[in-house]
Amino acid sequence: MEPGKGLPKAKQLDKGTKTFVTVFWLMAGAALLILLFVAVMYQMELTAAEPEELRTESAMKEIKEEAERPDDRLRRDPFPIGMKKLQSKAIAEKIKGMNIIMAADQKRAAPIIRKMLFDRNAEIRIEAVRLLGNYQVKNAGNYIARLLVDREPRVRSIAAATLPKFRGEPGVMNLVGSALRDRDPAVVKNALSCWAVILPTERSEGVRVLRFPLASTDPEIATAAVSASSPVLKKDEVERLKNLFDKIAARWKDRAVAFMVYDLYFRNGMISVEEYRKLTRNRNKSP
Repeated sequence: MEPGKGLPKAKQLDKGTKTFVTVFWLMAGAALLILLFVAVMYQMELTAAEPEELRTESAMKEIKEEAERPDDRLRRDPFPIGMKKLQSKAIAEKIKGMNIIMAADQKRAAPIIRKMLFDRNAEIRIEAVRLLGNYQVKNAGNYIARLLVDREPRVRSIAAATLPKFRGEPGVMNLVGSALRDRDPAVVKNALSCWAVILPTERSEGVRVLRFPLASTDPEIATAAVSASSPVLKKDEVERLKNLFDKIAARWKDRAVAFMVYDLYFRNGMISVEEYRKLTRNRNKSP
């Protein structure tokens, strides 16, 4: 063989090999794409045939796993999860959402929860009062006090029980006074329960608003007012309200409420022992 004559054949062989390899990989790639397409279509058919309950369970599992990742955005800020739950029609879900957003960011959540104090659903209103009270949200007392006249007794009750946490907040006692003007004895009694607790921080305003139930012509309301105020009023405060107490004793003479007034006067040294005995001699005969 002459030198150099075999070289062109070698070059031709290399070129043919390269062409074969290129064609092979192109065919392999096409086959792979076809297999992937078939697999995707098969999975879609399986998903469509899968029961709704299983798909939901699977989705919830994925969401839970995603939320449990340390670096997950929703774990760092669950506020959006709570807000989404607030859109639910289910009361239980809404309540969960309320708790989530308050725990996540009180500053952002407080205005939202305050608005929910006036929700149409009583359970939502109750939960809103509870959350604002537990977190002692600043200036929430003025909003909660408005629920002392709520149509639902349970709402009124939790409002009265929660308001003392906001004693000293400007305007609270004035709003309690609005409830003390109500004609419903149940509303007034409820308001009086928190009035007595708030009184030490707002004595002047407290004495002023007490005039409303003491002036009532409803014996149940007047009795509740005397009963709630007797243990907490100071002598000078009793003297300021004496004309109202006198009217109660005169209007319902020889009834239990009248004797409560005489006891109040005697404890504060406003009547003598002789006067007290004379006024209360018929106590055992009172209805």
